[in-house]
Amino acid sequence: MINERTKALLFFAAGVLCLALAGLLIATFKGRWEAGSPTVIAGALPVTSPATKEAADALPQSSEWVVYITGHVQRPGVYHVLPASRVYHAVDMAGGFASSADPEAVNLATPLEDGMHIHVPGKGEGAGQKPASPSSGQNSDSSAGKKVNINRASEEELQALPGVGPSTAGSIVRYRESQGLFNGIEDLLRVRGIGPAKFEKIRHLVTVNQ
Repeated sequence: MINERTKALLFFAAGVLCLALAGLLIATFKGRWEAGSPTVIAGALPVTSPATKEAADALPQSSEWVVYITGHVQRPGVYHVLPASRVYHAVDMAGGFASSADPEAVNLATPLEDGMHIHVPGKGEGAGQKPASPSSGQNSDSSAGKKVNINRASEEELQALPGVGPSTAGSIVRYRESQGLFNGIEDLLRVRGIGPAKFEKIRHLVTVNQ
């Protein structure tokens, strides 16, 4: 049998042992508690400021333009160019001038526009006339005052008009075939792809009577 004195000694020893263990734990984790603030702080998610949104909205919506080049070049066709390109860029993409081309008839420094048609005439084409400016989208016939008859013109002829590319020219021909001949040039506003702005560019270059 354990007497009262032995029990008291055992309780005392157990208490001392618990205190020693507690001190050891405190000494072990003290450095971690004092290491500094947490690396991640909870809070609200970042919100896009109005200035950031305006900057994003200001980015260009289109990264390339589409132009159509015909005439005396190595590879006539439709090409994708960077905005602010000039006519000589399109001529280079089409393989350069053909041997039959008249380079002086086209202003190679003219700025391009989306949907523009550039026609490179051959030697002797339009002799005695002022060279056509590709920026106006007119060919040698247009520069001489001859208007494009929208009731008879082919898709290629229609593409000589400023801002009229292959898609819009096709829409004009399809409208003419399905709805009949145009009664007036204002009927072009009924064609898909032609709005008031584009109509104003070509209204003086088209006719239904010639």
